[in-house]
Amino acid sequence: MNPDDAYEVFDETADGETEDEKVIKVVLFENGMYVISEIEEIVAEYGMPNCKLVNPCIIGKDGYLENFPKYCGQEEILMSSDKFLTIFDPSVTILDKYIKLTTG
Repeated sequence: MNPDDAYEVFDETADGETEDEKVIKVVLFENGMYVISEIEEIVAEYGMPNCKLVNPCIIGKDGYLENFPKYCGQEEILMSSDKFLTIFDPSVTILDKYIKLTTG
């Protein structure tokens, strides 16, 4: 079985319509690290990753953005949301930097 077959991307609104708009959020991890990313919810079995982070970037000092995880060439990574302390909307400044960086 292909590992990717175990996941289903959840991309519908409450009305059942397809959501084409990107959801970009800042994730605060328990260790105090902030990551901005496009986030997609994934329907997965218990204990499996349930979020896809697309083009994730660490928000460093002074708003500097760098790839997350470091030394990784992937644009998409799977994570479990239980690793997140909270998720919130980015500031306009950080969102603008992120969009410029990822649409390059």
